[in-house]
Amino acid sequence: MLVLAKTELDYERNLLEMDRIFEGKYSKALDYMKVNWLKEYKDRFVAVWTDTCMHFGNTTSNRYFDHH
Repeated sequence: MLVLAKTELDYERNLLEMDRIFEGKYSKALDYMKVNWLKEYKDRFVAVWTDTCMHFGNTTSNRYFDHH
């Protein structure tokens, strides 16, 4: 649900909920994700940031290259 957040408020709520659900047993993994992925790259895969730029209806990150 974190990557599907439509607003920054939803993102923050979902992040807090994820912390609550996985605290304790997975806290090291959560810390790693926050420091190494969310801090630097969240704007590349979280909807609230990726949906803010014009994409002409294209919502996939797949790229097809024709090598003819």
